[in-house]
This record gives sequence, C-alpha cells and structure tokens, in this order.
Amino acid sequence: MMRIAIIGPGAIGILFAYALERSGIIPTLYYRNKNRYLDAIEEGGPRIKIRGRVYPLKAKLSYIESDDKSIYDIIIIATKAYDFEKALEETVKILDENGLVLSVQNGLGSLEKAEEYLGSVRTASAVITYGVTRHSLTDIEIKGFGEIYIGQRSVEENPLIKIIIKNLVKGGLNVKYVDDIDSYRWLKLLINSAIGPVTAIFRKENKVIIELDEAKKIAYSIIDEGIKIVDKIGIELAGDPYKEMINIVKKTSMNISSMLQDILSHKKTEIDYINGAIVKYGVKYNIPTPINNLMLYIVKGLGKIEKKDD
Repeated sequence: MMRIAIIGPGAIGILFAYALERSGIIPTLYYRNKNRYLDAIEEGGPRIKIRGRVYPLKAKLSYIESDDKSIYDIIIIATKAYDFEKALEETVKILDENGLVLSVQNGLGSLEKAEEYLGSVRTASAVITYGVTRHSLTDIEIKGFGEIYIGQRSVEENPLIKIIIKNLVKGGLNVKYVDDIDSYRWLKLLINSAIGPVTAIFRKENKVIIELDEAKKIAYSIIDEGIKIVDKIGIELAGDPYKEMINIVKKTSMNISSMLQDILSHKKTEIDYINGAIVKYGVKYNIPTPINNLMLYIVKGLGKIEKKDD
C-alpha cells in the first residue's frame, strides 16, 4: 500500500485526502501544530461538501511536532506558500529516501525551493483550477469543478508521479500529467495575479471582473505586465491568460477568491508569491511592472488595516 501524507489540511489538502480515500488509500493529515490538531479532533475531523452532500474523512490526523515519525513514499505539501519552506523542512524528516514531494501552492517559489532541498527528480508541482472554499478548520466545499495538472521539471520522470495521478483520478478528480508544468504554473500565476488582488480591492465575488469595466481593465493591465516577462523568459503558456481568466471568472462568478477570503479572515495573503513574483522577475529582466507593484502594496496594506481593525 502506498504511504501518503498531506501536510496542511486546508481546502486543497482535504480535497486530495478525499480523492485518495475514494481510491482506497488512507493518507495521514498533518496539522502545523498541536493546537490546530486538537481543535480538528474536537470538531470531529475534516469534512468535504460536494453538491450539497457532506463526506467525513477517515484520514489519520497528526501534527508536525508530534512524535509520530512514520515514513512516507509521497508527501503532498498543501500549506500556504509562505509556510512552505517550514513544512518542507519537516517533510524531509519523514520522507522515504526515494520519496516524492508534491507542491500544490499558488504562485512561484515553492517548487523551486523543493528542488533546492531534494532535486528535481524527487519533486513535482500541481496546478489546480478547482474552486474550493474553506468554511472552518475542518469544513470545506467544492464550488467549482476544474482540472489538476501535475508534472515536474526533471528530465528523468519519477515513477511515483503516475501512481499519485492514477489514484487521484480513481478518486474522482480530473487530473492530467503534463511534461511542461511551467507553462501551466505561469498561466495560473497570471490568472491569479489578476483575480486575487482585484477582487480583494473591490471586496466582491469573482464576477466583479466581468460586471465592472474598471475592474476588468485593471485585471487586463496586470496580465499585460506578466505577459512581457513570460515572453522574455521564453515560456509558451498553456492557454490565453485573458480568455482563461474570463472563463474562470464566469465559472466561479459567485466564488470569493482565496486572496479576499484571507483578507476577510484577517489572515496573511499569498500576494508576495503571486504579484510579488511578477515584480521580482520584472526587476530581474529590467521590465517595468508598476501595476503589479501597486497591487502588491495595496493588498499588503489592506491586510495590515484589517488586522488593526480586528
């Protein structure tokens, strides 16, 4: 039986755990500390709501600092991007010497950091377009069905990649293997760089981008800057970011973006790994990114204001 752990049982972590259970694999879910682990136990464990029906998970629960040091073949790190490196440091302690780490973070930086630790053969990335909302520590809901693209940047393919994909598909998720994962990572980055900050600033559901002309113009301007960097790097995107962004907004019109959810919940956002990543690449290649830089400042400012007002 394949040994799989998920570090960070948030919305995406619980989604993966649900699919693995349906495929016959019971993963271990690791919370980041003992308090959150105990809170999850008290609340009855993780649950996922799909089309109005709630499914309790059977997964084993643990926490990172526990004495439980089981060894795993595959570890899915589903934390926020800003918690990734800390989770990775714990991951290498419980990962089999030939094991695989799957990064599922938004933005850029997580896969690169995993490759520094483990090399490209033992690391992979997942790009996810499912609309998943977290209602509480233990309750999430799928609000939009999309795709999951999994791949790695290594020339040598890790055989564990196909195993995890097979089980996720068996568990009901729409998962595809791709050999050009950066094309999908950058496409999603550009889409998220537009939807996240724009919805956060206007404090509205995703539909604001197609209902308010000013919101759409800002979203397009954000993507314009990212496209210049993509062209400079030489990456061929997996789709048209403008069209894909509008399509996602239409499909998830009533969804609250994860960035807006974080601000409303007084949590840290991933803006540094999304628009902030575009700004960093702009500096590297001497490409001006004033709109993305403005989004970075505004969203970080909004986060600080919300915390003060809490």
